[in-house]
Formats: sequence, structure tokens, C-alpha cells
Amino acid sequence: MPNILLKHATIVTLNDEDAILTDADLAIADDRIVALGEIPADFAADEVLDLSGKIVTPGLYNAHTHAAMVFARGYAEDMSLDRWFNEGIWKLESALSRDMVRWGVRLAMVEMVRGGVIGFADHYFYMDEVAQAVVESGMRANLAWAVFGHEEDLAREKLLVEAWICRHSAVRRNEQVGVLQERCACTYQPQLDGPVRQHGALNSGGPVGRLA
Repeated sequence: MPNILLKHATIVTLNDEDAILTDADLAIADDRIVALGEIPADFAADEVLDLSGKIVTPGLYNAHTHAAMVFARGYAEDMSLDRWFNEGIWKLESALSRDMVRWGVRLAMVEMVRGGVIGFADHYFYMDEVAQAVVESGMRANLAWAVFGHEEDLAREKLLVEAWICRHSAVRRNEQVGVLQERCACTYQPQLDGPVRQHGALNSGGPVGRLA
């Protein structure tokens, strides 16, 4: 990776003092921030960017997505939730294919990156395709197969963990892909709560994440 020097930026640090630096410089080497504010005189930049009038912030995280569903954008609009599910989305998803998820999530990731989003929590189908896209992009994600009250959903989740957390050392090292289970009031079955928690503790190295 090239050494990059950002100059004259307004920088939102999110440090303990929530400091905002103005007309500040930031140095990046080996894909890491190595200096902020006062740049060492011996820092050799391969690329210098003048960010006058621009803001540099930490990356954003989208905490609840079904990213591949960009393929359904504009479909089944102006409906109540029950009609949206029953007359629209679930009918469309009955023909869902691996290719739809593969390309849908990549489009969603391009849009997220353009908006400053560097990581996301995703809960959908064909999640091995989503994991592959995350690794290729360099983004970070917490991923889970959708759970509709069937124990085979947990079997899919177990395969996701084994394939992307246990076997891929690069993924573990970069902490790119994590695993969680989301809870949806309209589809989640309480009897799976125990198995979900046990599965998460045994296979992901910690408690199961929950997003409303």
C-alpha cells in the first residue's frame, strides 16, 4: 500500500475529548494511520491529497442490513408491512437465487463505501456469498443466515462459521467476518433462543449478537 498524506483537512477524531482538528494533516502507511496533526519530518508520502474544505471521519457502520435486497429496490412500495411481506417481498424471494445475492450485495457494498460505511451487520440468505464479497472488498461484517424458526437454519449458520471463521486465518487476523443472529419479532421462534445462544457461544468465541 502507498504512503498517503492528507493535508489541510477538518478531522473528527472521536478521541476521549471528542476533538475536532482544523487545517490538520494525517499520514497513512501500510493501510494504517501513523500520524495525526503533527506529521514526522521523515514521513515519505507517495501520494499527497489536499483536503481543504473537506472532513475526515472514522468509518461508519450500518448496524442492520439485508444488503442484497437492493435487487428489490422500488418493488412493492406504498404497502402496509403485512402486504409488503405477503404480497410482495416473500413472493419475490421465493425465486431468490445465489446470483441475485452475489451481485446484489456487491452493489450494496459499493453504495455503502461511497457513503463512508466500512462495515455492516447483515442477515439474509446465501450468506457464504456475502462473506466472500466482504473478504474481497476489505470491508468488515457480522453475518447470519435468516432464521425462520427451523433448526436447519442453525445448521446453515454452523457451516458459515466453520467455513469463514474457523478455516480462514486471514479473515480471523483481520477480523473481517463475524457471526451473529438477528431477532425479528415477525418470524423468530422463542424455542430457538437456547440453541441460538449455545451455537453462538460454541462457534463464534463469544455471546451471540442481537440487533432489533
